[in-house]
Amino acid sequence: IMDDILPSKDEVESRKTTALTMVLTGLRKYTNYSIQVLAHTRMGDGSVSKALFCHSEEDVPEAPADIKVVVSSTQSLYISWLPPTEPNGVITKYSLYTRVVNGREELNNEKRSLPSQQHFYESKGLHPHMEYQFWVTASTRVGEGKSSRVVSQITTNRVPARIISFGGPAVRPWRATVTLPCTAVGKPKREWFKSDVALRQGGLHNSQLLDSGDLIINNLQLADGGNYSCQVDNGIGTDRLTHTLVVQVPPSAPVLYVTSATSSSILMHWKCGFTGNAPITGYTLFYRRGSGNTDEMQLSRHASSHELKGLVCGSTYQIHLSAQNKVGTSPTSIMLHVRTQGQAPGMPASTSLLAPNSTSVL
Repeated sequence: IMDDILPSKDEVESRKTTALTMVLTGLRKYTNYSIQVLAHTRMGDGSVSKALFCHSEEDVPEAPADIKVVVSSTQSLYISWLPPTEPNGVITKYSLYTRVVNGREELNNEKRSLPSQQHFYESKGLHPHMEYQFWVTASTRVGEGKSSRVVSQITTNRVPARIISFGGPAVRPWRATVTLPCTAVGKPKREWFKSDVALRQGGLHNSQLLDSGDLIINNLQLADGGNYSCQVDNGIGTDRLTHTLVVQVPPSAPVLYVTSATSSSILMHWKCGFTGNAPITGYTLFYRRGSGNTDEMQLSRHASSHELKGLVCGSTYQIHLSAQNKVGTSPTSIMLHVRTQGQAPGMPASTSLLAPNSTSVL
């Protein structure tokens, strides 16, 4: 039994059984799976069955990945959070909890439901110089999940520059557009850097800086990948976050080489080159005999060798290979010209065909 998690997790697991049924346990929640079966004998593996696709059910989500709170005015606090890394289903709402603390005394508790697409909230009309604590949970149709960590902030008369956006990895396909947010409070001066080199408006030919502080990069190319940092300062406070941009491109050509050839088969291996920052999804093998038509064969993304069988002896074959990921297809490998062993049959000598006697010829 081979279960293959789709589409973003490049994981394959094999399980063996002598029975005709099996219960797969320990699966990821709310995840697509493809399942294939093959039989074994002492002579080797059989053919793989057609893939069966199924989906595990929803559960309550994990905790939101992160939460932060900053002062936005003398009587307001701004809370923002990240969705759970494991939502375990479709998020239906968020619940924001507020607790007011005066020293060791807990004065008030409040719960507020917010739409699933909202990842921020500004709490207004607060008492000055009081400590407010916040935490958030996510819910699916199954129920409410785990709580984020608790963050606290005291309302103040001064509003230091603080970033309410979150940094971290951002993975995008080439030729796409990415928005790197840098929303801040305190009306700060804002600067963007790529690998500690300051970016000016128009500094990147395919980018623009918005008044909101966001950096937009269009028509992404591999060279656009890297660390982008936003720094804010208003004289009262300073803050900085970093986005790590990964641009996914088609893979480079695999390196194909032949390890052996018989009169009817060719055994080849290959090495995967640069994957393009995305998992390889498969290979395509192209081959043809002489100047004949080109045949192609789809091979598993996990394969690193293949044996072409049923070939004609004493013939030259042209063979090359390409790789695919979810973004596109690589250039093909260098074409190899490989000759099978043996030679084409020639014209037999007449003495081997004729057996005459006095009255007949055989």
